[in-house]
Amino acid sequence: MGDGSFPIGSERFPIGEDGFPTGERSFPIGWESFPIGKDVLPIDGGVFPIGNGAFPTCWSGGCSGAEPLPEGGLMALWSNGTLWTSGALWGPVTPTTPSNQNQRRKRNTMKRQHYYPRAHSARPEWHLNFATKLPGYAAALPLDTEDVNQGVADNLTLAYGQGTWLTNVRDFAPACTASLRELEDGAGNSAFVFPVFTAPTPPTLPVGITVKPGALQRIYRLVQDIKSKPGYTEAMGIDLGIVGPEDTVEITVPEFSMKLEQGTGCQCVRLSFKKHGWYAVAIYSRRGDGDWVLLGIDSESPYLDERPLLVPSQPEVREYRMRYWEGGTEQGDWTAVQSITVGV
Repeated sequence: MGDGSFPIGSERFPIGEDGFPTGERSFPIGWESFPIGKDVLPIDGGVFPIGNGAFPTCWSGGCSGAEPLPEGGLMALWSNGTLWTSGALWGPVTPTTPSNQNQRRKRNTMKRQHYYPRAHSARPEWHLNFATKLPGYAAALPLDTEDVNQGVADNLTLAYGQGTWLTNVRDFAPACTASLRELEDGAGNSAFVFPVFTAPTPPTLPVGITVKPGALQRIYRLVQDIKSKPGYTEAMGIDLGIVGPEDTVEITVPEFSMKLEQGTGCQCVRLSFKKHGWYAVAIYSRRGDGDWVLLGIDSESPYLDERPLLVPSQPEVREYRMRYWEGGTEQGDWTAVQSITVGV
């Protein structure tokens, strides 16, 4: 109704009407209720902030989950005077807009890389640093003497194996190759003798401690134990080398992959994505000669595209792209377009 009025005795707008009393806001056609202060939803998409109403996280198919209703389990109606959680009656008076409406959720920007060095050449020094400094923090954390000694032994042995022992082995390899060539094509009357590898002197370990296989995994578990101790501080972690460097790389687009799954009547496309700390992703698709269509706003991977084929029994190519979604709007750059053929 163009004048924005309700039919007498009605609790919802007639299908096809979207007026709202006294020229206030509007809500999706056919719905009986709308949280105070919330704006118009975009066509075929949009979400409410967490905790407002019983509408699902995604309006389009393929998404799951609904936010909880207010206490009592029933959604307030415009016409029955029910109080909303703000304490204000639903009426012609313009309600106070919540201060947190459409604010971006604070994301953790202090991402860190893994503390264990990726470069093999840096690992011996890391193990030596850990083995040298660990005993000095044992009392403050605290750690048992046995755990400290085992940690020291594991780190010293790995530093030796990845460092001087491996270096000597690699230096010895060319001598072995040359010896084989001499054995195959050399000359002379003396008996051939294979070269003998002499390992460097191993480290001195704490008394009574032996190192068994799985040393690196034990160190990982020790690091977890250290970080759970009441005396642990980030300064300790940085000194021990168990806090990775800050990752300053800004990932401007989501990542996603596609996989076909057999559905009812045709194949479906399973879209697995990484949103890198953002609240959700906007998922778009295009097929045939059509335009890009928003499939949904999804905050949890994966998303399942279960649309039927445009032409039954006829395979089709579907294209997909994504971008971040947060604070009620799409954010950032588009991903590269990926395509997949969907059949029966």
